Amino acid sequence: MADFSPNTNSTSNHHLPVAELNLFLIVYELAAPPNGEPATDELLETLEAYPATTRLTDSAWVVRTPRSVTGVFEALDSALGADDRLFVGALSGEAAWRNVEHGYDWLNEAFEPGARVT
Repeated sequence: MADFSPNTNSTSNHHLPVAELNLFLIVYELAAPPNGEPATDELLETLEAYPATTRLTDSAWVVRTPRSVTGVFEALDSALGADDRLFVGALSGEAAWRNVEHGYDWLNEAFEPGARVT
């Protein structure tokens, strides 16, 4: 079974104040190649390398990084196949959620108090 715990041990950019880090929602869909299962190792390694990440569902993540939306997109896009789908969007710091699969505590810390549904 995969480890879905938040990545808070990254050494890169760990010293940056939270205010200097951008918050992004990443959603992807991997197309199965003709010979079997889609390759996810490189994509997961790229996602887990960000200073703070949490996996919400099987294919949705929230990351905190000093990179721009274009920088995040390009890094992830290079790990995907031609038929895979990718969305990267900047988050405002407000969110609401219900029954997320993973990262509940991480979300509570990442978003402003009162801006969430539990």
